Amino acid sequence: MFLVPPLLESENMKNDIPTLDLHGTKHQDAEAIVENFVLLHSESPMKVITGNSKKMKDIVVSVLEWHDFQFSHPDDYNLGTFMVYGSPWRQNDKQK
Repeated sequence: MFLVPPLLESENMKNDIPTLDLHGTKHQDAEAIVENFVLLHSESPMKVITGNSKKMKDIVVSVLEWHDFQFSHPDDYNLGTFMVYGSPWRQNDKQK
């Protein structure tokens, strides 16, 4: 079964950053959705919106760490959003 992200913004993205909004996503589906999204966009910065769910944040962090992505919160007030940067292994592939 192919899981489609619940909301992948395109026209309204600030600075054309690919954005995945996980609001309304079931925890059981989140890992596959996040993994598909970050691997598809691994060559550019992206944004993943989790909302305030600790479990959803933990799922996102787990996927990002598994694939060696660098990530941070955009500021100290918006802890329900992650800014994600390219994976080091993707950078190594480009250099070959």
